[in-house]
Amino acid sequence: MRRTLKGLLLGAAALMAPTVAYADDDEGSATNSHSHSIRFGIGATTLDMPEHGGGSFQLDFGSGIAPIVDQADVDGTSYDLVFTRNLSSGWRLGIGARYFDGDGSSSRSFAIPNATPFRRGSITGGSVVVGGWGGVGAAQQELDVDVNDFAVGASFGRPLTDVVRADLVVSYGTRETDYRNRVSETNFSELYITNTSFTEDTLEIAARLSATLPLTERFSLSLGGSAGWGLRNAEMDAFQSYQNGLLTSSTLQVDDDLDGFIGRADLGLNFAIMPSTSLQVMASYVYDDMTPVYVAPNYVTGAAATFTTDNISGFTYGLRLSRQFER
Repeated sequence: MRRTLKGLLLGAAALMAPTVAYADDDEGSATNSHSHSIRFGIGATTLDMPEHGGGSFQLDFGSGIAPIVDQADVDGTSYDLVFTRNLSSGWRLGIGARYFDGDGSSSRSFAIPNATPFRRGSITGGSVVVGGWGGVGAAQQELDVDVNDFAVGASFGRPLTDVVRADLVVSYGTRETDYRNRVSETNFSELYITNTSFTEDTLEIAARLSATLPLTERFSLSLGGSAGWGLRNAEMDAFQSYQNGLLTSSTLQVDDDLDGFIGRADLGLNFAIMPSTSLQVMASYVYDDMTPVYVAPNYVTGAAATFTTDNISGFTYGLRLSRQFER
């Protein structure tokens, strides 16, 4: 799996993954006495996506029959909006929302040597055609990935020291991920398509620790990290087709309930533009081990397509603008 990190700053960004309403202090103290604040962000995000295999056409290049696999990272824009309110007891309540929209693509060409063993069939693992490739083939694979993500959350916490605070965060998020995998063979004018759509609904509880360290009168450094456990319902809608004069297609729907770990870490450099307004240059990392991954049909055993889980890493780089208000 490869990663591409794009550091173009487009604005402010929240952490990727469902936790959105964390309540760090932007003014350089974990015990700030302002009544409430509002933050808005927009930033560049890169997701390191899992591989995706085209299932309708499988080849044996010397290690057994297997789908033709490719991978594409997703680049997009994150938006977040967070409200926080300090209570007289010293506790702080936060609510927030985050939206992400991104896409990615990759393509490659490869040759199919003469007599290469191949199999094709339906997404349920049946209707298998077995043979050896006649002549030398020239093929092109194209993979497109789209991700759309929305989450809302609430946090509740208080300072532990003058610079460190702790928060408990509860959030709900929904994500749509679409894979479009096309393999075209030019010598015999054949086209193989595997489209996979995942819908994920996640409820997460996370514990977060954060610190804001003063550097100068106007500059401060923010550090944060959280560990959470999520409950997720994942549903897969898959379609594959083979076209060579006639079109043969098949569909499948699979859903499962998952649970797993979600962790994140972030770093920010804050600048106080004025006493009530600050600007933060930030970077964040998120790890999620419940990402659904398409598993192509197995034409050797006759098993239908399904999905398993893998980890996904999210990187966000951007700016966050914060405004605090007194009562």
